[in-house]
Amino acid sequence: MQEAGRPHHDRLGEPLVDERKLGVTPKGKPERLATYPGVYVLPRGEHGTVVAMAESNRGRQYAYDPAPGAAGPLKPGGYYPMLNKGSRSYPTYGSQVLLPLTPCRPGATARVLVVGGQGDAGPDHRSLSPGQRTTNTAEILGIDTARPLDAQPKWRAPKGNPGHLAHSRVLCGTTLLAYGTVLVSGGAANRWDDQNRVPVNDAELFGPATETFTPAAKAATDRRTTRPSCSSSTERCSRQKEFTVTVSGATVGKVPGRARLAIVRLGSATHGNDTDQRYVWLPPAGWAATGKDWSITAKALGNPAAAPPGYYQLIAVDAAGTPSPGRMVRATA
Repeated sequence: MQEAGRPHHDRLGEPLVDERKLGVTPKGKPERLATYPGVYVLPRGEHGTVVAMAESNRGRQYAYDPAPGAAGPLKPGGYYPMLNKGSRSYPTYGSQVLLPLTPCRPGATARVLVVGGQGDAGPDHRSLSPGQRTTNTAEILGIDTARPLDAQPKWRAPKGNPGHLAHSRVLCGTTLLAYGTVLVSGGAANRWDDQNRVPVNDAELFGPATETFTPAAKAATDRRTTRPSCSSSTERCSRQKEFTVTVSGATVGKVPGRARLAIVRLGSATHGNDTDQRYVWLPPAGWAATGKDWSITAKALGNPAAAPPGYYQLIAVDAAGTPSPGRMVRATA
């Protein structure tokens, strides 16, 4: 790990106590896949700082010395392999989160929770095979900053019953809620990244006090990593004129009509109301397969009262109801 000087993938910097940013990047040869490490800055006593990192199936801890001119501000500490032998990082990542802290309490231990990811049967952490197995396991790394960093508690299973997820998940999310519990949601039951299949719609709650998972609500819409994309050179939707959009993505489907186009008006709220909100499906004029993609020809609406002139987001919606990122277009009379 070093401060700068190499290309970084995705998140560039983790803020440190002295307002510097920590960039995490490999020191060895470039690899074809990133591991998306989780980096956590933690207090050590009154003034010290520990940097904990969790990625793949292991964790590391470092002491941080912010003194100006310090030779290597990150001093290596401990290395801690997880119980699960599969990877919890890209491309078969689960999710991780720092549990609520009580730094004012003497002897308090910080905890990092990891859930889901690749199962034990997948020792190749960089495999892009479509046959990836997932796991319903969870693990906690305790970080007792009063102890030497090379003598920390190891990864362990949550103490609660059950101390594991009800559903195996990959590509899921963990969200800290306002009352200190963790919402585990989304993801797929098998495979990886854009090959994922079988959405997991049942959410679960993790209670940090009891370290127990309990069922939560069931989502009505799939929330997997894959979403369609749409590309178009169209900047205007002129009355009665046709335009073509290319829609891509593993979830688009192989049957004409599975993906649809819509425009969403950009509105603004006044006194709690946004009466300018408007969602309008565009009538399709035809579909054409182009490899794995679809070219969809749509026609702008004939009556401008259906979509009054102004700026809209043009989106594609796949067969599962998942929208693409929007593209700005202007509807004209």
